[in-house]
Amino acid sequence: MPDRPDRLGQCLAAIHAGASSVGAIIKALPFETTVTSLNDDLDGLVRCGAIRVVTRKGSAHYLPATTKVTE
Repeated sequence: MPDRPDRLGQCLAAIHAGASSVGAIIKALPFETTVTSLNDDLDGLVRCGAIRVVTRKGSAHYLPATTKVTE
């Protein structure tokens, strides 16, 4: 597994490429990861403001921070 900065960058790239759910992000990554590890990485990206979490119909979607969200 790549070190954390590389993982965060690749997670962010997957999200910018359109992957928004945990399953889609895992499939888009070029390395194997667990849901727990990915959630830790996604939490880090949320905390630094790189992505935002939007909950729709009970599930979380991860979007680039610059995405405008309408309800």
